[in-house]
Amino acid sequence: MTSYAPNWTSRYRAKYNVCGIDHTIQLRKQVGATPAATALLAGTAQSIFNAAAAQLCDDFTWISAEQADEGSDIFYPSTLPTPVTGTLAITAYTPFQKVTHTRMQGRAFGSRASIEMYGILWFYAHKGLSPAEATVGYDGKVTSAEAAFIGTIKSLLDTQAFANSGGPTVWYDRATVKVNDFWLRAVRSGGIT
Repeated sequence: MTSYAPNWTSRYRAKYNVCGIDHTIQLRKQVGATPAATALLAGTAQSIFNAAAAQLCDDFTWISAEQADEGSDIFYPSTLPTPVTGTLAITAYTPFQKVTHTRMQGRAFGSRASIEMYGILWFYAHKGLSPAEATVGYDGKVTSAEAAFIGTIKSLLDTQAFANSGGPTVWYDRATVKVNDFWLRAVRSGGIT
């Protein structure tokens, strides 16, 4: 697979806090995108989290946003996404659920793309039980047939977010759900409760 420099495309990144933890999401535009077009990714960032609002922690807050132009490593302030209102109380989350990410992945010619979204509450399916909350099977994958908002996020990313190559990117119609290894250490040490 071809290797592209991290600054091959313009990038937009937004810092957010959810479940009391700071995270960053980064999206890319196609090769040749203007700074104004890159700034529009603020709307994409807002839309993908808003699609999951029914399963998102209610303390979700955008902290800051910045962008870098194609070919540049210098990030400068950018448009902050519109607020997203989650619906679930933080008390609904176990420490493991606080550090679980929902990863969307895509492919472009010669390149890959992925993003991780935190604060979305998942329960693993239990044999014989059917909790009201959305569940994910023991394979750690969830499709749009299992959770419709995954299809909404895929559609938004298909048209707005690009791989490192900057070429047209098709995002998979599924997400993987996993406890993040870095944050898991903080849970085990008692730093996240």
